[in-house]
Amino acid sequence: MSQDMLPAWFLEALEGDPTDTLPNKRSETRHEWVSLGGIERMDSSERKNPTVKIFNVSTGGLGFISRQPLELGERVRIAPEGLSEDGTPFDPIEATVTYCTQTIQGYKVGCSLP
Repeated sequence: MSQDMLPAWFLEALEGDPTDTLPNKRSETRHEWVSLGGIERMDSSERKNPTVKIFNVSTGGLGFISRQPLELGERVRIAPEGLSEDGTPFDPIEATVTYCTQTIQGYKVGCSLP
């Protein structure tokens, strides 16, 4: 996805501190960006949109913690909670789940951008 198509909140998050401890393992640098957010599960008949904790972003995707497991390949829309500077809700970003690992905190989920 080209950067001119990314929402403003995501571009701002990409300016955060790099968090990579294994730079040789990744093709894109991850940046710490912690925020509560909501997701819409596009491939699910589930009516509830769970709250998640976004913890990092990169030019190729993002990671978050969810209380519910998500399926590999599932498409989601994600946006931080709150309002932008002009008082409107943050624009969501679409992503695809690439991993979902159960941890003590919940499910650690990684998503790639289209």
